[in-house]
Amino acid sequence: EDKLYSNMPDAIYLHSRRSAARLPKVFERSKNQVNQNFTCEQAKIGREIHQGQAYLVYFYGFGRQENPTEAEILDGLNLTPVFQNAEGKIYGSTLP
Repeated sequence: EDKLYSNMPDAIYLHSRRSAARLPKVFERSKNQVNQNFTCEQAKIGREIHQGQAYLVYFYGFGRQENPTEAEILDGLNLTPVFQNAEGKIYGSTLP
């Protein structure tokens, strides 16, 4: 089963009983500073998606303040939406 990453993993679980990992935080509230590891964590997600091991599920208008925007999480990852509707998008790899 492929891994899921999302800005709203609790919503995925509530609707499907399937777990999802939270996207890396842009801002660490507990430390009151920018997450210095964001780029590395983002790249790890990108590698997993391009290896066919994961998908990114991004919901519009939801999530916590420290979550990345859609543009921030997609920056440089070269992902393609494989599904979208008014609530959000599911991204997969653009690589064969």
